[in-house]
This record gives sequence, C-alpha cells and structure tokens, in this order.
Amino acid sequence: MNYLLLIFSCFCNGMKSVFAKKSNVYLNKTHNIYTYNFYMFLIAFLIALPLGISQLDMTSFATIAMAFFYGLSLVAGQVFLIKAMEVGEVSISTLFYSCGFLVPTFVSVFVYNEKLKMLQVIGIVLILLSFVISVEKFQKGERRWFLFALLAFLCNGMVGLTQKIFRMSAFGSEQTVFMVVAFLVGTIVTFLIMPKKFKILPSKGFLKTVLGSGVMLGLVNVINVYISGVLPGVIVFPSVNGGGIIISAILARILIKEKISFRKKTGIVIGVIAICLIAI
Repeated sequence: MNYLLLIFSCFCNGMKSVFAKKSNVYLNKTHNIYTYNFYMFLIAFLIALPLGISQLDMTSFATIAMAFFYGLSLVAGQVFLIKAMEVGEVSISTLFYSCGFLVPTFVSVFVYNEKLKMLQVIGIVLILLSFVISVEKFQKGERRWFLFALLAFLCNGMVGLTQKIFRMSAFGSEQTVFMVVAFLVGTIVTFLIMPKKFKILPSKGFLKTVLGSGVMLGLVNVINVYISGVLPGVIVFPSVNGGGIIISAILARILIKEKISFRKKTGIVIGVIAICLIAI
C-alpha cells in the first residue's frame, strides 16, 4: 500500500506541474501568481482540514513551528516554479524543482544513517550532469529562468527536509495537524501578498486550473508527509520527484503540445535515469 501511495503521489506531482503551466494564460494584474497560489493553498487547506481537525487541540508547539516553516517553503517553491515555467518549459523547470530531493536525501544518509549505494552515488553525479546539459547557452530571458528554477530547487529541498525532520521527530504522529497548519500558513501568506480586487471575479479557466493545482498540492503533501516516515528517504524523495518529471513531461506533450529541444530532452532523460538509480 505504501508503494501504491508513492506511485499515486508521482502522478499527482506531475499533474500539478501541468495545471501550473496551463494557468499562465489566465494570469493578469488582478488575478496574478499570488492570487493563484492563494486559491491553490486554500483548496489544499480544505482538503487537509477534515483529516486533522480532531487533533487540533492536542497539537504541540514544535509541530506548529515546523508546519509554519513548511508552509513558507511551499509558498516560495510554488511561486518560483510557476515563474520559471512562465519563461521556460514545464519539463525542464520541473526537473530543477524536483531535484530539491537531493537535500533531504543527503540528510537521510548523513543524519539518519540510511544506506547510500554506489548506484545512488552515480545517480547523484548524473543529476548534476543533467543540469549542465539541460541549460543551453543563456540568451535574453534565460538568466531569469535559471534564477527562478534554482530558487524553486532550494525551496523544494527545504520542503522535503522539513518533511523528514518532522516525521522522524517525537511529534511525527501529529502529521494531519501538521498539514492543516502548513496549508493555513500558505493560505494566509499568499492572501497578504495577493491583489485585493475582489469585485473582479477570476475567469473560468483560472478557476479550473487552480482547482486542479490545489487538489494535487493537497494530495501530494498529505501523502508525502506520511510515506516519508514509513519508507527510506533515499527512495521516497527521488521517486516522487523523478516520477513527477516523467509524468509532467508526458502530459505536457500530450495535453498542451509543448515542444522541447533535443539538448533539453537529453538532459531530462539523463535526469530521469539518475533518479531511477538513486531510487534503487
């Protein structure tokens, strides 16, 4: 069952990236990236609330503190990922974002003493090689993409790291409340920074894509917080993020007809092979 949840999380992760890319055509000054993220976190919060509402009165301060940091990292990661996809492809942006798994993977090995095999070391080297291959000669606008993608990578790393630390702590059983608080923090932060023109309603396309992203965001994080405590981190984080890369690339090609250069295809293939080696 845990591995089935892992596979389902990969699918949700890929779908979230596609919804985010499709949302770009519906963003404007009134309903921009921050408005989009507000609705997305609100939907994720409503998904998590029924699961954790019964434990709210028994929540520890440590859980609230970690959930607060987790929520901030989620917001920053989503904003930078969508900004990266505004000026770049879904698949390559998702590759950089997803490789944030390297942060919790190393922590799992060096702090929690999980074994790191030689194939996994080779996979990490290949991941770095895929970065070099994927990034073509910078032209106008590509420096912005690289900056956003790198920031998304770092924020995603903090998300996975917080998941691992929380689940391995003495408060890991409070995972449902953890997600409720984290999504509430995300909702509040994005509300504070979004435009406040409530008289102008979002378009139907905006609402459809944000609904899809919100549902996927909620499911991915609820599942990942659980499986990060029952499966080894060196399997969970590479698999979830690697699966997201594969599925987002396939769905982006099928659903939104996105074209990818040969060089970037090569980088993605190497990245996926690397992630598979790490997950063995």
